[in-house]
Amino acid sequence: MKTSLYFKSKILFLSIVAAQNYPDANATADITLLCESMPFMAGCSVMTACSGKSDAFCKPFSILSDICAADMPRMNDCTNYRVRCNITGTGDKNVPANPIALLGNTNDAQCKSELPLPSLPSSKSLSSQVSSICSEMNMSGCEKCKNTGSTYMDCNLLEVYSFLCKSMPDMKQCGEWKSLCAATPTLSFCPSSSGSEESEGPPAMKMFFHSGFADYVLFESKYKKLVLSFILLTFTEWVPRNALQYWLSNLALFVLAIFYEGLSTYLILLEAKWSKFNKAAACYPYRLSTAAGFPSSSSTTFPHSGIRIALTRFLFKFVLTTLGYALMLVTMTFNIAMYFSVVLGFAFGTLIFGGLSKRTRMESTSDPAEEKISACC
Repeated sequence: MKTSLYFKSKILFLSIVAAQNYPDANATADITLLCESMPFMAGCSVMTACSGKSDAFCKPFSILSDICAADMPRMNDCTNYRVRCNITGTGDKNVPANPIALLGNTNDAQCKSELPLPSLPSSKSLSSQVSSICSEMNMSGCEKCKNTGSTYMDCNLLEVYSFLCKSMPDMKQCGEWKSLCAATPTLSFCPSSSGSEESEGPPAMKMFFHSGFADYVLFESKYKKLVLSFILLTFTEWVPRNALQYWLSNLALFVLAIFYEGLSTYLILLEAKWSKFNKAAACYPYRLSTAAGFPSSSSTTFPHSGIRIALTRFLFKFVLTTLGYALMLVTMTFNIAMYFSVVLGFAFGTLIFGGLSKRTRMESTSDPAEEKISACC
């Protein structure tokens, strides 16, 4: 009789509990304690990403289930959830595509309705994937995670993992990220979370000709100040995010390529001028001769010293090499419009300045002044 009464009382108690939702305040308190203990957990990343949002997966009980259903059910602060939803797993498991499979024999409506995110990787799996990616290549974002020698790396694992996979989505380690985003594409960890792949997140590295706005154009956000010898520029990052920024970037690249050709032509003009004066200096180290077609005043001295010429040539070479390699790197983004902006800029620059440089070379080979200098020498 007593045993029968005990079971009836237990069934009645569980029925009452199941009929009442677990209060949001209690779920939030549990999450806070869990994330204070192990802040790297995937559920903690979801909680941070859900700040100010009202999506179904941002409900406190749902976030609690992200931690306690498959990832860390044996933690003390998961006890209420584990008992309520009859969780029997030992942890370190990814959430399956159908999360309801994690639940035991429970009639709790809240457990069945506020489920964990489908295909959410476990913290252990996230740590393993991030470690694998960063050991293969030192990508931007890897610096955020410290390898403590334990099972879990010390960082916001889901955030870093998604950042790395947004950059190179075809890496073999990104299969779990793709599954997560396929199940819940509105997550901020996924490229389509804001409706456009161009609006946020790091540009993907596509090693083939492609279109689209988002590509790094030489500079990343961590290089906030780049000091060149001839100009000081301040960048937050050069990544076009919309059509206007994209086409302005292409225009800038087009102009830079023309500028490169113009600067190259100007150097040719200077070299021709220096050559003429250097030949005069070979005959008259200190003064220019009237035989060479120059004034013979005693106050006229040779104006182009070797040091000045060398320094000017050095400066031009530095600027031209820097600009040339920078434009080459832009073409290596494989962005079709950027590639042709650079190529057309070079072609248009040749169209503008090519005749001038050719005429300068021809004149330098048949300059009457040089003939007089040669005769004099």
